[in-house]
Amino acid sequence: MQFLVNATGYAVDEKFKLFEKQIRSRIGNEGQAGFDSLHFQRIGTPASDPRDQNSSTVYFRIFAQATDLRFHSSLDFRTAVPRPYLAYWPSLWRQADLEERVCFVKANGDVEAQLNVAKPHKYELLEDRES
Repeated sequence: MQFLVNATGYAVDEKFKLFEKQIRSRIGNEGQAGFDSLHFQRIGTPASDPRDQNSSTVYFRIFAQATDLRFHSSLDFRTAVPRPYLAYWPSLWRQADLEERVCFVKANGDVEAQLNVAKPHKYELLEDRES
């Protein structure tokens, strides 16, 4: 079995560490022992100052083998069905310009109530990132 996921943006090392920890926790020690081979591989390095999302994206590969084919086989085809997706558009925005609020939404989609969030008293400019 091979499973590929992507991470992009800031702190991909931390994202992959957390992802691996979550997968290992979900599989459990007994489940991990059932694999003949279980590898978590990071493929690629994000550009130091990426100009677009592709140059900031890194693969994370999980590779698993087991003598017993049924151990990691799945007939769950739900992921083959088209689903709506969210677009991600990274940008820089001054924190002072953000209007944050919490919205309570009813089951039918109507907004029941909105609470404005207080702004911080002090803001700091973001520095250039290293990854």
